[in-house]
Amino acid sequence: IRSVKPQLAIGVSRSGGRAELIIGPVGAVEARAEAHVLIGPGDVEAGRLVAEVIRALEAKVGKLELPKEELERAKSLVPYGRGRLLKA
Repeated sequence: IRSVKPQLAIGVSRSGGRAELIIGPVGAVEARAEAHVLIGPGDVEAGRLVAEVIRALEAKVGKLELPKEELERAKSLVPYGRGRLLKA
């Protein structure tokens, strides 16, 4: 367990013109997402962190039209409500 890195991946997948965030272990998200970023422990509040993540994903795949519920779900899944962007 000592070699396990505390990381979470957030990626985006599009189907039928609709974008969806995929949040989970790095390997699982890499397999399903068009693009992804990594987050880890840090001091950035979840709302700001999710905004940073969305900007980073939009830089990779273009404008994302995500419903507010999708953003709230992403915020709720940030461990301890805080983190930082590790890899954009």
